[in-house]
Amino acid sequence: MKDVLSACSAGFLGGVTVVDLGHREQTSGGAVLPVAILPRSEAVVLAQLDAKLPFDDLEPCLQLAIQGCHQACKNAAIRRCIDEN
Repeated sequence: MKDVLSACSAGFLGGVTVVDLGHREQTSGGAVLPVAILPRSEAVVLAQLDAKLPFDDLEPCLQLAIQGCHQACKNAAIRRCIDEN
C-alpha cells in the first residue's frame, strides 16, 4: 500500500472557520468543504464546495480541512498500517 485516503470537512459558519462538521452544522446553511487527501504525497484528491464562499475565506477553510485529514491519520492503528506498508 502506497498511501491511505484520509478525509475531513471544514466549513465557514457564522463568520468562523470550523473543522469536522456534524450533521446539524452541515445542514445549517453555511459553506461546507469536504476534502480528501493522500497524506504521504500531500495530494488533494477531493475538494467539493456546494455553497458560495468568499474567495478570501477559501484558503483558510481548505487548510483547516487538510489539517483535519492529517489529524485523523495520527490514530496509532492507522499510522502503524501506513508505516508498515
